Amino acid sequence: MKMAILCRGSQSHGLGHLYRAASFAAVAALTHDVVVIAIADEEFLPIFDGLEARTIMVSSDSQAAALLSDGGFSACVCDCVSLEAAAFTAIRNATPTVASISPVFEHADATDLFFTRSSNVEGINGPRIFSGLAYAIINSKCRPITDNQHETALSHPSLPVMLSFGGADSDNHSGLMVELLRDAKTPLLLWIMLGDGYSHSHDTLVSRLSTIRRHEIILARTNRSMWSVAANCAVGILSSGMSTIEAIYAGLPVVSVRRSGDPSAGIATEYDALCIDGGQFSDGSYARIRNIIEDLSADRDRLRTLRRRQKGLIDNLGAHRVLTAIEDHVSERAAPRDDIVRES
Repeated sequence: MKMAILCRGSQSHGLGHLYRAASFAAVAALTHDVVVIAIADEEFLPIFDGLEARTIMVSSDSQAAALLSDGGFSACVCDCVSLEAAAFTAIRNATPTVASISPVFEHADATDLFFTRSSNVEGINGPRIFSGLAYAIINSKCRPITDNQHETALSHPSLPVMLSFGGADSDNHSGLMVELLRDAKTPLLLWIMLGDGYSHSHDTLVSRLSTIRRHEIILARTNRSMWSVAANCAVGILSSGMSTIEAIYAGLPVVSVRRSGDPSAGIATEYDALCIDGGQFSDGSYARIRNIIEDLSADRDRLRTLRRRQKGLIDNLGAHRVLTAIEDHVSERAAPRDDIVRES
């Protein structure tokens, strides 16, 4: 099958869709002719390094639609929240099968197949819907944290805490969270993960960190090795939906804080109850995280319990299940456009 994977990413909108598209492409390209079309700056091309699939970076929706319309693809897999109406119509008219692996997509009703980690798919009418964590696509570089690694982190006198706010962190929540935790009464070992799209001044961030004496702080500019580095941590403070999924799979307990304007904020999942609610950045309720971290440092058995409850929830076979469903649909050429089939 000739398949296109269309995705979008930027410093302002985040890079999660690029990472997920790359992870799906890594699986699909093993058995199919795959082309990734990314509406993104050339600087993010390294995200797709090592793929068997060809990657084309474009600067506009219309360029992406032109490539897709002329490419003779049997299927187009979309991983983006929005797409210009004219561009989507051109893709829809030129491609027999259109699917979405983004849990939020403004043209979801007009796709043939819709894949989402969400347990709530009300309001989507038109495609076959595959919902639940069985269809969660994990970064191909994500690795489980072993019991011994987590116990080593838990035994550290200063609680090791991972901070990660997406590949771009356009609002510099990393700096904001460090300022919040500055006054934590218990000593911490903060691992600050900065992604490919972090464009804020490293010098300014380092200057802020140099004034903090109570805690140890490590800056890690990482992507492919992030989950190897995360094995040094006992808990993560995360805002990205993709990072949270990966943490659940890896076995890292999560304090979840919500960003303003995050399109995935309303997605209900089976792991929500396993994350500690860290509030929101927009209304200041994230300030509760300081007390949460202090309490977790004093009661580390709670982190052991959270980790045990996460085990086995995500099996990292989501990309394979998505691909099988697309293959079946393409071979059938048939699912009635006015039927909704929910599979979970």
